[in-house]
Amino acid sequence: MHLSLSWSFAGLFIIGSGGNFLIDLGVPLTKDDHWFAATNDFLGLTLLLGVAIALQRRYLSPKPYVRTVFEDTAILAFLAVLALSGFLVEAARYLKEGTSDGVAAYAFLGYPLSRALEPLGADWARAHDALWWHHASSGLGLVAYLPYSKLFHMFASPATIAISAPTAEEAAAWPR
Repeated sequence: MHLSLSWSFAGLFIIGSGGNFLIDLGVPLTKDDHWFAATNDFLGLTLLLGVAIALQRRYLSPKPYVRTVFEDTAILAFLAVLALSGFLVEAARYLKEGTSDGVAAYAFLGYPLSRALEPLGADWARAHDALWWHHASSGLGLVAYLPYSKLFHMFASPATIAISAPTAEEAAAWPR
């Protein structure tokens, strides 16, 4: 669960923001590159899988020591909305830009979603912009909320481990 949630979220942030940054620098990269589309969809699916595992762990087979509060559900719902809105942004971009069928095998969720949404006949340029701003604002909102939430343990735990790590002399004195 933690592996799915943390690494997929980090990967999506890196591939999304880093990809845009590299494209802006002139690196010959597009979001329709096969590896980019496949990685993006895989990480989004992995994030949804992590949310599903967390929900299952908290509600379908709760352990007696797992105390669930509203914030837990809200954070998981927020992560699910972020993942789903990412797929909607991707689908709207495909419809806006008229992406070819060549990406279909690699964008295994975003591209079929774009084909399913196409009959709606929306103004896909406006829809993409609105969805992108919603997705970006939600992501930044989550990042801003991190220090005030239970999710702060992502930063506090490694810092605590690093601060309380034994010195080389202390480690050498341990019995083997």
